[in-house]
Amino acid sequence: MSSQKKRLPRSPTAPIKSLEEVFKDVTLLYSSYSHATFSTPEMAHTLKVSATSGPSLSRFSALRQYGLIETSKGENKVSDLFHQLQKNEKNSSEFKAAAFKATQNAPVLEELLSQFKGTLPPLDTIAKRLETEKKFNADTATKVATALENSLRFAGVLGASNNILPIKDGDSTFNAVSEADEADVDESLTTVKTKNLKMDVPLSDGRIINVSYPHDLTKEEAERLANVLKAIVI
Repeated sequence: MSSQKKRLPRSPTAPIKSLEEVFKDVTLLYSSYSHATFSTPEMAHTLKVSATSGPSLSRFSALRQYGLIETSKGENKVSDLFHQLQKNEKNSSEFKAAAFKATQNAPVLEELLSQFKGTLPPLDTIAKRLETEKKFNADTATKVATALENSLRFAGVLGASNNILPIKDGDSTFNAVSEADEADVDESLTTVKTKNLKMDVPLSDGRIINVSYPHDLTKEEAERLANVLKAIVI
């Protein structure tokens, strides 16, 4: 008696590749076609994949969902958003803003981000929400959740505690000043009003120390704090 593999239910449209993976694909396309248009078969040839298989079509869809290519009347071209990512340094606020916008361009990812209120939950929590609320199958839900987390890390807007960080305009040391309380950040997410900075210091066994310190902390004050900590553990 022949056995037939059970087919998984079809999931809604959402990227299962991260923004970083998609950016690499579009970089290849740009190196081949520059500002010219290209067809889907040409795109498949450049990326060395089939033009019609399910995984390939999903891959092409991700390029469009993040907004790094635009498609009109069957022809594709590299988008302005891709050029914003390409021309800016990865640490810059311009790159972070463009990468975060690209992540938000994918409707399912944008909806998830709007629900999380500034903190990204663990992957299994995100995946379970996709399964229960959006009817994703379990395998695809995990892939989409992973793509979201990896995209935010590529954008440089995910802190050590999975806080989604504000983009501070013109700040090349964005991650060092990261975890300002949400109440202390203005609506444009470009200027941090708080005078205190926050950071998480990872310890062994997954433990974390949460540190809050004034922005003008001096070397002498830091040494005093170190002495207090030493005294606690002796």
